[in-house]
Amino acid sequence: KKLDVFKDGKRIAQIGAKGYSDYDVYLRERGREYADKRRALYKIRHAENRKVKGSPGWYADRILW
Repeated sequence: KKLDVFKDGKRIAQIGAKGYSDYDVYLRERGREYADKRRALYKIRHAENRKVKGSPGWYADRILW
């Protein structure tokens, strides 16, 4: 995984994956227009799991996208 998310010193989630890009990577490498398109597609693709507060998908949506 790309990142560990901690709360009160305890790991609560692992998010992302090595080898996959996220909004920041796309922004730096391909520009805002491309990054915004990828963000929109991510949000559509993960519509259900990114809305479950406290889930890995929720953290990935807020931190990586």
